[in-house]
Amino acid sequence: MSSCMSFQISKLLIESTDPALELTPLVSPASTAGGAAETTLQAFHQGNVTASRKKILPLIKSYLTARNDQSTGSTPDSCS
Repeated sequence: MSSCMSFQISKLLIESTDPALELTPLVSPASTAGGAAETTLQAFHQGNVTASRKKILPLIKSYLTARNDQSTGSTPDSCS
């Protein structure tokens, strides 16, 4: 998965209101190790534990479907 796609999916889940996941970013040892290679690892604490994978997966599938529908051209999606 590209770092752009990872960022967009994370943003989608953080901003989700149906269901509201109540995500809080966690600091990863990999992101603070100061190594030469930049990591794209992102971890979150989910405050709303009633939002199961059965509720989260449709959000991700919807994003991927929309992204696939837009990828008919040769220009990649913007991360802005």
